[in-house]
Amino acid sequence: MILVTGGTGFVGTYLLFQLTSAGRNVKALVRSMKKTENVRKAFQCLEGGEELFNRIEWIEGDVTD
Repeated sequence: MILVTGGTGFVGTYLLFQLTSAGRNVKALVRSMKKTENVRKAFQCLEGGEELFNRIEWIEGDVTD
C-alpha cells in the first residue's frame, strides 16, 4: 500500500495515474473531497482512467492535524 500526499496537484495526479496503472494499491490524502473531481477529469482523458481512478482510496485529512 502506498500513501500519496498532494495527489490533487499536477504532479500528484500523474503519480497516482502511474501507480494505479502499475497495479499498485494507493491511498491518497486530500484536504477536501471536492478537489478529487479535477483528478477524475484528468484520469477520464486517459485510456482506462475511470477504472484506475476508482482504485484510489481517498482519505480526507491534513498532514498538519
